[in-house]
Parts: sequence; structure tokens; C-alpha cells
Amino acid sequence: MSTFEADVADTLFHHGDWHTISQLRIIAAQILRKTQTDNSFAAKMRVQDQKSIPWSKSWMEELYPFSVLADRISLLDDATFCWTPLGAADFEVRAGDKAIKIQSTMAYAEREGTIGVQGGHVRKLEMKKYNADGFSFGGGLVSEPRARSQEDDVNAWRVGIAQALKKKLKAGYTGYQLLIYTPRCQFDTIDFNFDQVVIPAIKQVGRAAWEQVFDALYILDAPPSAFVELRRN
Repeated sequence: MSTFEADVADTLFHHGDWHTISQLRIIAAQILRKTQTDNSFAAKMRVQDQKSIPWSKSWMEELYPFSVLADRISLLDDATFCWTPLGAADFEVRAGDKAIKIQSTMAYAEREGTIGVQGGHVRKLEMKKYNADGFSFGGGLVSEPRARSQEDDVNAWRVGIAQALKKKLKAGYTGYQLLIYTPRCQFDTIDFNFDQVVIPAIKQVGRAAWEQVFDALYILDAPPSAFVELRRN
């Protein structure tokens, strides 16, 4: 690891340590700048190269989405959090007099006839192709274009979001909040509002089903407008 990568690891990636949201935001900004200015680092992060950067997967799939959520729900800088990936909750948050437990997961577009086992696998193949050739094709074939309609993309994302939610409906998460991060969803469905994609997916699962487990759902992508929050009635 480089000095930068080692410093980030030493600062943030200790299970069970408490940090401020301010610390998380500072590190997120540092990683973003490094990604924008260091092509080698960006390529490794893109494919979550854990041999070179051991914390790349944890950042891309847990801590970065959580940092985005912290901004969306306006957590104050002095709020604190604990990353607990080995526990039932991925994050514990203390904000004022509130104690919140958050389970985190990823969702990807799920299509039939792709070269990957599932959406997450296709996403990694796309990133490997991009690193090798500077481009990749959407739609699940990666190395060649695939004809598809806007509705095809929307339906694929709805399937992926619904599947991600269903997999987390476990009694052990009762009373938690669920973060579902959907990388590139808004880009793939640019002609639709984000909630037009997300809400029908959640309805496929049913409010009664998810309310038995979670107090709240947060579905989000990186762009600020890509955010849906649903709370138990």
C-alpha cells in the first residue's frame, strides 16, 4: 500500500472504533481527490483490488455508501458512528440523543442473458473491461453492445432493488434501518425520476413485509437527486 492508502486504513478501518461524521467526510473527500488525480489508484478502486488496497471493497460497498447517506439525511459533523461489519448492524450511529443501527447492502440491475452470474458480477466485469480498454458496454454483455429499451433498464433495476430488500428481511435486523446503495442506477435510468424506479420495486416486496423488520429504508445512488426515504407508519 502507498502511504496514503496506509494512512486511510489506519484512520478508519478498525472494526468497533468510533469516529465522527466529520472524519468520514474528510476521508471521503481525500479519496475522491486521489481517484481524480491518480489513474492507478482509480483503476484499483474501480475493481476493488483488495490485494493492492485491502480496504477497497469495504469502502466502495459499505463506508462510501454510508458517507453518501450521512449527507442525504444531514447528519451533523459531530455525530459519531461505529463500523461493525462483523455484527448484525453494519453501522451504529449516535446523533444527539438518538442511537441508530443501520444494515447496508448493494443492489444492481438484474437481467437475463448476461455473461455474469448476477448483477454484482456483471458490474465487476464491466469495471475490468473499462480498466483494460477504457470503455465497456452496458446491458450485461460487457464487451459488446446489447439492444435494450429504457423500460428494460428500469425493470432490471427494479428487480435488483427488490431482490436486495428481500434478502435482508431477517428477524435479526428488527428495528434497524436499511441502506440500499444502487451504483449507476440513475445513470442507467436517466429519463426517469429516481423514485419512479425505486418505489415500484419496494412495492413488489410490500410495505407490510419490510415494516415487520425495518424502521426505515434508504435507497440511494451517488447523485444528490437519487434518494428515496421510506419510514414505518
